[in-house]
Amino acid sequence: CSTPVLSQESPEESLRSLDPAEGLEVSLWASEPMVNNPTSMDIDSRGRVWIAEGLNYRMKQRQFDTLQRVDGADRIKILSDTDGDGKADRVTVFADNIFPVPLGLAVEEIRDNGKQTGTRVYVGNSPDLLVLEDNDGDDKADVRYALLTGFRGIDSDHGLHGMTFGPDGKLYFTAQRARMVGRLDPATGALTEVPTPGANPYGLQMDAD
Repeated sequence: CSTPVLSQESPEESLRSLDPAEGLEVSLWASEPMVNNPTSMDIDSRGRVWIAEGLNYRMKQRQFDTLQRVDGADRIKILSDTDGDGKADRVTVFADNIFPVPLGLAVEEIRDNGKQTGTRVYVGNSPDLLVLEDNDGDDKADVRYALLTGFRGIDSDHGLHGMTFGPDGKLYFTAQRARMVGRLDPATGALTEVPTPGANPYGLQMDAD
């Protein structure tokens, strides 16, 4: 008798398997096909969830017998709950064709006299630290350029990822192959290395200390 092969759990089954701490609850906000193979996320001041998708992960490194590259599928999406029912119901593609896959994501809102006029998104996309800019507020990237380059770990979890803004307004990121945590001042372009214990950092959490 052969052993049956179990398929991937449904979003609802995955939700039931979670065991939140006392006083907390967890609910399903978004699932496939709204979001596919997410690699990173950030939340903006309007409560929208920005998702980096890497459907073609490792497709640059090797060929697969059963998988084919899907053009345009490596992208940044914005998920919104427009009716306040606690579930995402709108998807906006901010940028696509980010190949090899985007593995880090940090959102910076561009403001003029307190009013948001656009968005600047920093993306871990080894060998580049990629910047995508929406300059007219339509939630579509108008400009794309590499702010820094030369990072190793291309199309791999050993690359550039773990991006987040600290309380000091600086952009922090992990470069796993370089075994470093970087700190970038967006205003000046100054880049410094942050001492960190151990090796191979994969993610960051920042506090005021």
